Amino acid sequence: AGRSGVTAGGDPAHPAWVRWAGRVADAALPAGLDPKLMGQAKFLNRGALLGMAAAWEATQQAALPAALPAGRRALYVATGDFTMADCTFLYPAVRDASGGRFRQLDPERLNRATVDKVNPFFLLESIANNPFSFVSAALGCMGPGTSLGSQSPSGAHTLELGYRAVRTGRA
Repeated sequence: AGRSGVTAGGDPAHPAWVRWAGRVADAALPAGLDPKLMGQAKFLNRGALLGMAAAWEATQQAALPAALPAGRRALYVATGDFTMADCTFLYPAVRDASGGRFRQLDPERLNRATVDKVNPFFLLESIANNPFSFVSAALGCMGPGTSLGSQSPSGAHTLELGYRAVRTGRA
């Protein structure tokens, strides 16, 4: 609709200085992906799914030539989704294993509690290059590329890397 989803106003030191106009709905994987990728898709967190949707949409809008060799397709991904990088997902298991007294953690009880309370794939969901891996496989990008995970600065950095790859003829 040509409107920004972010507005700012008032005191920048106040947490409510930036206001979001809404929330982006959950992204679904695009139709037509190679079925072999679906096993990897279950390890994508929300940020990776949104990134895949954005990459797919961008390549569709760019109308790239179908015959573009995979070795000429560059991919630079910036990620800052550290949703699973903390340890809050462990809290229920730690609470159960300690009986609420966190200085008295029983390792055996913790092992038993994690079986029911912790997603066994938590590490795979937290890997910063998961979006890069999935998008490069889905779009057949086998040219130059990298994944940067440093939140805000990584976006500008990946734009520069992509620009240079095109400008120097590597992609």
